[in-house]
Amino acid sequence: MKIQVCITTTENASFLNCDLHNIIEVEFEEYVATVVASEIGNAPIEACKAMAIAARTFAVSRGVLEGKAISDSASTAQAYRAVRRNYTNCNKAAEETAGLVLTYNDETISAVYCDSNGGHMVSSKEKWGGDRPYLISKDDPWTKLSGKSKNGHGVGLS
Repeated sequence: MKIQVCITTTENASFLNCDLHNIIEVEFEEYVATVVASEIGNAPIEACKAMAIAARTFAVSRGVLEGKAISDSASTAQAYRAVRRNYTNCNKAAEETAGLVLTYNDETISAVYCDSNGGHMVSSKEKWGGDRPYLISKDDPWTKLSGKSKNGHGVGLS
């Protein structure tokens, strides 16, 4: 299945040989693999699988399966850097998790994520005012152990 991606970065426009704000069609699982590579690089396979499910869920929640275009910009959607299409673990992760999305009460969730929550996840209610019971405030010992300071909104997967 193909989805639509709106090209807003000069890097993508140059690599794909198109104009800014063009809408291109991309195979959905190729899009997912490219987002994984763009967001976390060629990380260990299990990390890539988790990110693939989150990226796919995010895109589905944005209406890509209904024909809505999604931006390639990390600031408005999720990072899609076409130059990173062929990262082995990312491609394998997208393939092995194909079709899997996260749900809550049989509805696709808003699968938000950020670079680092600094050791504490912030709830969606605290950050944006919308109460989503799966986006809760909670200590994150794994990120705390990494020593990374907060970088991003702090909600969801870090």
